[in-house]
Amino acid sequence: MSKQTELLTALLNGEPIEDFKPKSRMEAYLKNCCLACGCDGLPEPISESDVLMYQLAEKIANSGGGGGSGGGNGDDFAIGDGNTHLWISLPEGRTSPMVGVCPNGTVTVDWGDGTEPDVLTGTSTTAVKWTPNHQYAKAGDYVITLTVDGEMGFSGENASDKYSCILRYSASANKTNNAYRTALEKVEVGRGVTSIGSSAFNCCNALEKVAIHAGATSIGSSAFMECYALKNITIPESVNSIGGSAFSGCYVLENITIPESVNSIGDYAFNDCHALKNIVIPDGVTSIAARAFSCCYALKNITIPDSVTIINSYAFDGCYALENINIPEGVTKISSYAFNKCYALKNINIPEGVTVIGGSSFYNCFNLEKITIPNSVTSIDYYVFNNCHALESVVIHNNLTYIGTGVFAGCFGVKVYDFTSHTAVPTLSNTNAFQNISPDCEIRVPAALYDEWIAATNWATYASNIVAV
Repeated sequence: MSKQTELLTALLNGEPIEDFKPKSRMEAYLKNCCLACGCDGLPEPISESDVLMYQLAEKIANSGGGGGSGGGNGDDFAIGDGNTHLWISLPEGRTSPMVGVCPNGTVTVDWGDGTEPDVLTGTSTTAVKWTPNHQYAKAGDYVITLTVDGEMGFSGENASDKYSCILRYSASANKTNNAYRTALEKVEVGRGVTSIGSSAFNCCNALEKVAIHAGATSIGSSAFMECYALKNITIPESVNSIGGSAFSGCYVLENITIPESVNSIGDYAFNDCHALKNIVIPDGVTSIAARAFSCCYALKNITIPDSVTIINSYAFDGCYALENINIPEGVTKISSYAFNKCYALKNINIPEGVTVIGGSSFYNCFNLEKITIPNSVTSIDYYVFNNCHALESVVIHNNLTYIGTGVFAGCFGVKVYDFTSHTAVPTLSNTNAFQNISPDCEIRVPAALYDEWIAATNWATYASNIVAV
């Protein structure tokens, strides 16, 4: 039995899910991976641990757990004096932290224990300056205050034993850095901070709450990546961009408000936010980036604005609980695997104007019931609707000229494929396009094209299903 399977079994048979405290990345992942997925059964299990994973998801959903309260204000803890504050909890033997920030001017570091502050000076909001290691008299809880004269940025390095610079033991790679980084529990970002830079709080695994006050204009790539405990964050209207992987791996983050000022959301930005339930993408964002919301297992509702024109690859891949989505009229491209494994998805509109539906874009959407392919689409790429088991009817308009490999394979429930508006026979690239078609399914075609249709390359495979109308 694998370690994964052992842990899953222990979780299912042991203490309540909501009380289970993860002690590792794997445990945090397993606790929150399939929150409230909403499926009636585990789709196509491939291993024992898959079955256990689904049972665990059900137990979490039924218990009302999910790794944290979410919702609510992220700034209810804030001091509000305009300074930046770091709430830390130092364990025994780990009482010598250093702070790293990026001053353009001076930053005074008050350690919160009555000792003499340290002062950092610099000329760039992207170049890290370090305090000496501070010697606390004992382990315990402290609030570090950063007073900025000028500007300040946060930064980090997405590298093993480094990551966030905010709280470490050493400026260099050192495994002890991990212990100090996980001592950070809350952050209030005050005046003078212009950017939350790349990896600024990366792998601050115990960070629960963040309040960012007005002034910061960007949240950089991997800024809060793998902040496993992050439940609440307040993002101000001054922020205009959220970088790639900015919140990736924030397993217990349930709700986040993206301000209207944001016009760019990067690749993987909210990937693996397993507890995220609702998201509103602000008007002004023009594309949903690759894997931006992939593996948001609990995501049930998402609002896509009219400004969006492209939904990129894997954008919503693995959003198990997503039931309905409205694609705005301005979208012209749905890229490959965009909605792959959206198991609960029942309804989706593909608007007139979409010209590209990428390969496997609706692959494994087991509950999708109906689909209409608009006139603007001229070709359907490989496996687009493969394994859409609940699909009942498909309307395909006249301009479609090409159907790729395995597009409707495994669509056992389809009763009618409607090609009756066609004036020419579309190219069927492979005989597996309708693989496992039900014997009583009708492929309806215009009577005037019937003979040509059943004689066309690869269509003869389905001659017994083709019906002249």
